[in-house]
Amino acid sequence: MTKREQRIQRLIQAGVIAVVRAPRRDLVVPLSEALIAGGVTAIEITTSTPDALNAIRDAVAALGSRAMVGVGTVLQNITCRGALDAGAEFVVSPVLRGSMVPLCHAADVPIMLGAFTPTECQLAYEAGADFVKLFPADSLGPAFVQAVRAPLP
Repeated sequence: MTKREQRIQRLIQAGVIAVVRAPRRDLVVPLSEALIAGGVTAIEITTSTPDALNAIRDAVAALGSRAMVGVGTVLQNITCRGALDAGAEFVVSPVLRGSMVPLCHAADVPIMLGAFTPTECQLAYEAGADFVKLFPADSLGPAFVQAVRAPLP
């Protein structure tokens, strides 16, 4: 099993990914520690957090193997590369940017690409995304997922 496959399994086993959108970098590690204490083992630090790449470095160093630290709200390849260099173990984008897939896969890191329509879901899959993030999910719901999965398992 590759490192990426192991990370995918860890994300699936985690069951939930906590999104940390902190107003300051220094809050990321304490927030992450609190999440771990509450049983959360997958933590997504968004790029909207000030100094996000260094916050990822801080969290990876502080949390070690107790949690998976990933990056979210990734919109550009350069940000994706920076997050991978900072130690992100998974990448989440709210948009369909297929050019990030080879960057992540070369680093053995799973990527979740954003999609809103069935066509975008299929394009994310064809691009090689490990997961498809329905975004914004609050306007779609379980019925949408069920309907899309019928023709696109």
